[in-house]
Amino acid sequence: MKKIIATLCLSSFFFSNVCFSQEKLISLPKIELPSGEQDPGAAISPMHKGQKAPFTGVLLSPEATSTVIVEYQERKKAIAIEVEKAVLLERESCRKNSVDQQLKYEEQKKFQQIRLEDSIKSSKDLEEKLNKEKENRPSRILWAGLGAAGGVAATILIVFAVNKASNN
Repeated sequence: MKKIIATLCLSSFFFSNVCFSQEKLISLPKIELPSGEQDPGAAISPMHKGQKAPFTGVLLSPEATSTVIVEYQERKKAIAIEVEKAVLLERESCRKNSVDQQLKYEEQKKFQQIRLEDSIKSSKDLEEKLNKEKENRPSRILWAGLGAAGGVAATILIVFAVNKASNN
């Protein structure tokens, strides 16, 4: 599980999902009320097909338009803050996972080093025992010579015995 999280963290650093676009400032023309008309305030009026308007949609008063623009800018700032917060939290999480993995691998490395040293020591002990056994065992040449001499002597005795038995 930790490996998957570490892989996701690492890939998020290489493949950013931030898009860069040209920021265009919204500039609205100055709106003046016709004579005799009262300011409706922050009114929003739905438009229907067939009503006199240049398009179908929602008609916004100047105050409602400025409110929408201000809310849009505020949300844009809030989103930027939340994105920065999420990035910092993710970086900290990845750093912590990296430290945890490093500690885990250091521990495994020490354990493997101890096992290796123990195996080397055991191998040296077995090699010493083998050398002692080689020194303490009887000579092969001596035993082969004694066996051959015994075989020759047995053969000569058998031939001699058979000769004596056949002469009698």
